[in-house]
Amino acid sequence: MTKSEVCATSKNARVSIWILAGLGVCAWIADPPAARTAQSNAVREGASASQSGLPAETTVDAQYADGTPIPFKVPEQVAFLFVQDIKSLQKDPCMRYLERLCSLDELVQGVKGKPGGQKGLKRDPRRETDYSYQVTFFGEPYQTSARYQVEAIPRRPGLGGFLFISDRRGFSNFYYNANGAATTTDKKLGAYGSTGDGFIAR
Repeated sequence: MTKSEVCATSKNARVSIWILAGLGVCAWIADPPAARTAQSNAVREGASASQSGLPAETTVDAQYADGTPIPFKVPEQVAFLFVQDIKSLQKDPCMRYLERLCSLDELVQGVKGKPGGQKGLKRDPRRETDYSYQVTFFGEPYQTSARYQVEAIPRRPGLGGFLFISDRRGFSNFYYNANGAATTTDKKLGAYGSTGDGFIAR
C-alpha cells in the first residue's frame, strides 16, 4: 500500500489513519503567499491560540521500515501528528475536492471541501514552541506543484525531526531523525498512524 488511507467513523468523525511509506523525492521551492479562503469559526478559533500536548484521547504509533518501534517523546508525538494531519488535509479536501495543493496558511484558515463542509487545523503549528513547521512546494504555482514536503524541525536539543515528501498522486516517504532536523538521508518510517481526534477540525 503506497497511498494514504483515511477512515472516519462515528458521528464525531473520530479518525484512524494507517499508512505504509511509498516513494518520493525532495526539492526546495519558496512557499508563496496563499489566497485566503472562507473561514469557519470552529477552525479559526481552534487555531488561534498555542497549546501543548496531544489532543484528548489521541495516540500515535510508528515503526521504522524494518519494523522497529519508535518510542516518540510527547513533543515528538505532537510534531508527528501535525505532519501527518497536514498530509491528510492535502489529500482531502485539497486534492480530492479542489484538485490542487493547499498552503499552510489555507490549512490553518480552513479549506472548503464537500458541499457545505470545511476542514482545517484546530491549532496553528506555527505557534508551537517545540518545533518549527514548514510546507514547501516543488514547482510554481504551488497549487499545481508536482511534489511537496512537510517539515517539523525541532527548536531545541533532544528532540527528533520529521520530513514528509509526496507527489500529487500520493506516493510518499516519511523520514525521522532522532537527533535533529530530518533529511532524505535519515531513516524512513514504515508503518505509522494515529487514533483519536487529531488536529483536524471538521
